[in-house]
Amino acid sequence: GITAIRPALLNDGQFMPKLILSGIKIDNTPVALSNEYAFDNETMSYLFSFSIMDYISNDRCEISYRLERHSLLGGKEHEWINIGAEKDILLNQLPPGEYTLYVRQSNSAHIWAQQPLVISFHVRYPWWLRWWSISLYVIVITAVIVYYYREKKRKEMQRHEREMERQAAQFQQDTHHAKLRFFANVSSQFSSHITLYTTT
Repeated sequence: GITAIRPALLNDGQFMPKLILSGIKIDNTPVALSNEYAFDNETMSYLFSFSIMDYISNDRCEISYRLERHSLLGGKEHEWINIGAEKDILLNQLPPGEYTLYVRQSNSAHIWAQQPLVISFHVRYPWWLRWWSISLYVIVITAVIVYYYREKKRKEMQRHEREMERQAAQFQQDTHHAKLRFFANVSSQFSSHITLYTTT
């Protein structure tokens, strides 16, 4: 393409050069530029390189950025970090999650662009924190809880049955002893009456 430069805009500070993403390195290894980025959770460093399309006063143009990590409660608004004329942004050891990197440039008059360059990327969760792992944890924990509940209920029922059997046996034993005492009393009284009649 053709780049048109209007000197009048350069003189009064109205010219805003374009900012482009020129490269990404993950642990010093270049990756292809695309619309979507997903990085491994074991990544140690993320290097984003940019170019400012100002061919006259490029060294006076600056870059600032802010990084947002998204959560269920929403992304937290961070302050802009100014890295001056440096054209590389280095991020280290990011925890897993969804991120949005906002990058803006200034012109040679140090006027910042109104619309930042937006780069979204994802840092993968380790396998033990992925959805299928968490689902498996939930299933296992639920199975353990159900097993524990059923086992506890089974033992309580067995204990209740043993108690009922003990009470039934005790009742039978008490009934048997009561019958023995009853017949013993009857026999004793009957013997007393016989003895009384014999003596008379």
